[in-house]
Amino acid sequence: MKSKIKKNTLKFNIVAMLFLAIVLIFSCRNAATKPTLKVCFLDYNEPLSNELSDKTRPGIYVEIAKLLAKELGRSLEAFYIKGAFYNRPIRNGLLSEKCDCQFGLPRTEGKWYIPRKVLLSDSFMEVGYSLVVPKHSSIHDFSSLKNKKIAVQSGSPPHESLMGVEGVELHFFKLAENALEALHSKKVDAAFVWGAVAGFKNKEQYSEQYKVIPSEYQWAVSIGVRGDDSSLVEELNIALGTLSDEIELIKNDFGYPKGEKIIMPKLMYYDK
Repeated sequence: MKSKIKKNTLKFNIVAMLFLAIVLIFSCRNAATKPTLKVCFLDYNEPLSNELSDKTRPGIYVEIAKLLAKELGRSLEAFYIKGAFYNRPIRNGLLSEKCDCQFGLPRTEGKWYIPRKVLLSDSFMEVGYSLVVPKHSSIHDFSSLKNKKIAVQSGSPPHESLMGVEGVELHFFKLAENALEALHSKKVDAAFVWGAVAGFKNKEQYSEQYKVIPSEYQWAVSIGVRGDDSSLVEELNIALGTLSDEIELIKNDFGYPKGEKIIMPKLMYYDK
């Protein structure tokens, strides 16, 4: 009787193992055939995208692309391109068919980034300049910058605006990171720099010691696809609408600036 039970148990175990093996084979086959969403990013645009970053925090754009790929039932395949020259990333990425879509293109009023060549999705966030001040600073708007020492990025919209403010002492920097270092070492009273970098550094490097206040110098960004792929644009737009709350969570995780925008003078070359 015992030997019969053992034989039945053995048969059951063998059948169960065969069943699991079949399930695993089909799972692997399905995973292997899962379609990909190939996405182009700039190779160094921290904290939006960074090829050399810690893979657990590849950047805001990359995290959003992962969400979109999952929503579309695809797996993400990232392709990084150098962004040294204007429009070169488009030619070397999307228009060279290295990817299906390209993140972070300016969202113009129309649907085209390049007529008949590059279509744009709906905007999914804004990028621009933010004012960074110590948490207990009295500086809170443009007018309160009078008679202050301000670190700015050379040639930026804040640089142009602040040149007309009485008593402002401007300190010029190429990189936002260097301007923030000047603020942290108390060489200046405030920094007016690229907001994405300011928010990220404030959270990751400076333990949120500063207020990062977005300004009106913001521009909507979107996703570009090739002009003959309008169906992908439609899919992306639907997914972006569905995932809006999750996108906000990703931005918050990277310390992205939020809140009421500082009203700024309108500039001829930077006006929306």
